Amino acid sequence: MNKSDTLIDGEPVDISLPLGLQDFTMCDSLFLFLTDDESAQLLVYSANDGRLLGRFCGKGRAKYEIIGPRMISHQVFKDSNGDILLPLAEQRSAIKMINITESLKKNRAVVGDVRQCSSVYYTLLDNDINRTLEFFTAQRDLINSEVIEPPYFEVKCNGDEEGKRIDMYPKMMKLDNYSDAILFYHGAMYKHPSRNLVVQPFFFMDYVLFMDIDNDRYFAVHQKGSLSFDDYISPTSTVGEDYVLMHEGRKLPDHFGDPFCAESFIMFLYTAGDYCTNVEEGDKVCPELIIFDWDGNFIRSIKLGKEVHCVSYDSNSMTLYGADLIESIMYRFDLSDVITGF
Repeated sequence: MNKSDTLIDGEPVDISLPLGLQDFTMCDSLFLFLTDDESAQLLVYSANDGRLLGRFCGKGRAKYEIIGPRMISHQVFKDSNGDILLPLAEQRSAIKMINITESLKKNRAVVGDVRQCSSVYYTLLDNDINRTLEFFTAQRDLINSEVIEPPYFEVKCNGDEEGKRIDMYPKMMKLDNYSDAILFYHGAMYKHPSRNLVVQPFFFMDYVLFMDIDNDRYFAVHQKGSLSFDDYISPTSTVGEDYVLMHEGRKLPDHFGDPFCAESFIMFLYTAGDYCTNVEEGDKVCPELIIFDWDGNFIRSIKLGKEVHCVSYDSNSMTLYGADLIESIMYRFDLSDVITGF
């Protein structure tokens, strides 16, 4: 990439982030935090003054509790009544729909629909818990274990055992290690706020898949000259307890990180450019922010002056919020000069 021409330093937000923060998103003037606090894994704060408004979803098996929650593509939306809904994945393959508005009114978690998914990677289509796009990782062939079948996607409705299959990979990469087959194709999916447009950025390669589900339009954006699915991947290695992905004798850095999906663009954190990789060991790794439109056109990239690991965006104030999960600090970045005009 290495096209960033602007540095936005960012300033701290006056808010006491919860300990054990795992992820966050925002809707209207609310921050929604996921934490590892088993007494309340979902916390709601005011984005205006930093006040804690509610603590919900303790660890447990009751409907109003949850085990191992994670956000689903950072999706949060409103129903026909204007209530804020946050879908959460439970133990990776179940979905619980949390009504944030009603939870704040009643001071307890209000859970709506619950359903199971056959994959552990999915996003909700039509902002509907009963319609999902699911990603199935590479698998060994059932007859010939030496053959690895490429990953694929399925559109599923109401928990169908089999849905509409989408094949985007004609063949597998040339790999020596089955674990690589899973990791190299690994990347979470993220959906447009109102349309069934989905992107899947990759953690270890400069690829972003774009999927227009309603119009059967699928394509990929790839950085020319970077590692591709046509390359041969040399064996990986283990350093201590860490599993390290290698290519041509060097460790592969993380590429695309946390994104935010807006109506006219999508922005990703990116950590594989010179700005992030040319740092001294032990120094902060401040990411770049790369912006595309929904047709896959590169718009712009900028450098962020603070290390952040997950982000959300307030379109009204054109402010990006980023959390440093290590130091438990929230930063705001004024993007008004960056976003204006598209």
